[in-house]
Amino acid sequence: MPPVHSSRWHGFLGIKVAQPRNGPLVRQLRYLSEAPPDTGSQQTVSLWETIDLKTTMSKHSTSQPPRLVPDRPFPPYAYVPGRTPHPTRDADGHSYEAKPEMPEPPDPEDWHACRDYLYGIDLFNHGFYWEAHEAWEGLWVACGRRGLTATYLQALINLAATGFKARCGSARGMRANAKTAVKLFESVASHLGSENSRYMGLDVRALVDSAGTISEPQQITRTGAGDDNVLTFDLMLRPE
Repeated sequence: MPPVHSSRWHGFLGIKVAQPRNGPLVRQLRYLSEAPPDTGSQQTVSLWETIDLKTTMSKHSTSQPPRLVPDRPFPPYAYVPGRTPHPTRDADGHSYEAKPEMPEPPDPEDWHACRDYLYGIDLFNHGFYWEAHEAWEGLWVACGRRGLTATYLQALINLAATGFKARCGSARGMRANAKTAVKLFESVASHLGSENSRYMGLDVRALVDSAGTISEPQQITRTGAGDDNVLTFDLMLRPE
């Protein structure tokens, strides 16, 4: 974690965002949650190799969907165990001593108005999987942990955990969470019926297929540098 001289609060669960003295370090930390930019810069390549993450994204996935809540800034880094401070347990964590705010339960018919839900999608699409998990878990708790919306949010939580485990290099954890997400999304789909596949903007049946594919052992690829056994997780959420 780079030295900081000030901090400010924003709406993500009362999170505290550190303001580093050195701007480039923020971009370096962001590489923890994004595929390395194809700039040809030796410095960038060296940084990425030093971080040595186990996750890669395919070329088409590096074009993230537009931000849904652009006025909410992202945390200064995506949590990766052993590489970045734990957000809440470490004194250098980006949410250390932050006071969580209990969100209002989302209205499935008016999901566009639920900023916490949309911000979770923003976090997920930009590789902040642990942080997306936390954002959606707050909504899951607000829903009472039961019911159709709670099941749907629990499926998203497991999908975020899938990306987190992929980022950590755990193939077993990635597949296990993806399988759980499949079961939960299938439960939501069964409630929707055959004529409707969308819930809170997302195509649930498409998510069943995507999570099912991720749960299979073939989610291993080879990087351009010739590295083997790199987990691929390039799922993007695009609500409509």
